Amino acid sequence: MKLSELVFETVKNVKYLEEPNFNYDSFIRGEFDNDPDYANSINNVFAPLNEAIHRLSDRHKIKNRIEPLTCPDANGIVDLGPLSYDIKSIVNVFILHRGNYSRVSFREFGKDKILILNFVNNENYFIEFVQDIRNFNKNDIYFYEIDTEVLEQNDIDLKTYGISDTMCSYIIEYCQGKLLEPIAPELANMHLTRSEQYFDDLDEQQTSFTQQTITRKYRLE
Repeated sequence: MKLSELVFETVKNVKYLEEPNFNYDSFIRGEFDNDPDYANSINNVFAPLNEAIHRLSDRHKIKNRIEPLTCPDANGIVDLGPLSYDIKSIVNVFILHRGNYSRVSFREFGKDKILILNFVNNENYFIEFVQDIRNFNKNDIYFYEIDTEVLEQNDIDLKTYGISDTMCSYIIEYCQGKLLEPIAPELANMHLTRSEQYFDDLDEQQTSFTQQTITRKYRLE
């Protein structure tokens, strides 16, 4: 699901108004941004939406990312700056060699760096991590126009962040609860409780690269 579709469905489910002109196209063009019936939900939907996504991430419901690492320097230090995505937490560092892998020990080494212990040169190092998903806002979904010519529509496919359509349905439920809190607390609590139950039902993500062997480091003579 695209971010714009998620926001539209959330606002529509909160309002429950029979407004035929409130459709997906009119929404992403911003035609209802100043409408008294819709403006409050549109302006406030992104806070609970981002909160729900971060909650899914914190509960390890979103798939981990895997990326190749640059070669360690002479001291075994790797710069994580060139990675395509921000890191919330590191799950694994491993070597991939001829279709097999082995986990390696590492230590976080200040900001955006790790120290690989007992590193080996000329190996293909990879990192598995939890992505730090950024906060989304209205600029991520609306059309940009000059006069009547549509130049570009900003939008985000949430699957690129590991957020499935199933998760989006549960996020809508969570956002409904948050947006209804000021006007219908009991109804809001029902939606929030239901969304938490849905979050629980999602599989917790586990690493695909478990330790396969144990290497002897010390022995008694």
